[in-house]
Amino acid sequence: MNLLADSGATSSDEAKNLASHTITVYIPELDIEKTLNTAGEINTMTFGYALSIHKSQGSEWDRVFLFLHNSHATMMSRELIYTAVTRAKNSLFIVCEADAKPYQNSIRIASQRPRIPGTTLREKIDFFARKAKEMLSSASQNSLNSETNEE
Repeated sequence: MNLLADSGATSSDEAKNLASHTITVYIPELDIEKTLNTAGEINTMTFGYALSIHKSQGSEWDRVFLFLHNSHATMMSRELIYTAVTRAKNSLFIVCEADAKPYQNSIRIASQRPRIPGTTLREKIDFFARKAKEMLSSASQNSLNSETNEE
């Protein structure tokens, strides 16, 4: 308690309300700096949490902020955006770059690149049937190759 009293508090009540830490918040756009040093000020803060889209699967929140950048283009897909958008219960804020040559905006890239091709259920089923056939064919070929090598 002496540490708190030595921090500049003028009365014993004020010293009791001081927090053990000081938080300084700077807002560059407004050029405002605010120091929070009482328990009441710190307790009124609302914390935000950041998760990747993959980690957030199966959860939902009242407000979701989705930040996208064209540097993420290699992993952008329609399914990824769908997963991100459906995490929001009430509000969704999407922050991404505008279309500016030579780049397209991330939402446009994702909408044109489905991970599972096709727009109908039949097209998606056909895609998985072809994949399964390829995998079986590859497994059979590997099995034949290993039997030939053993002889």
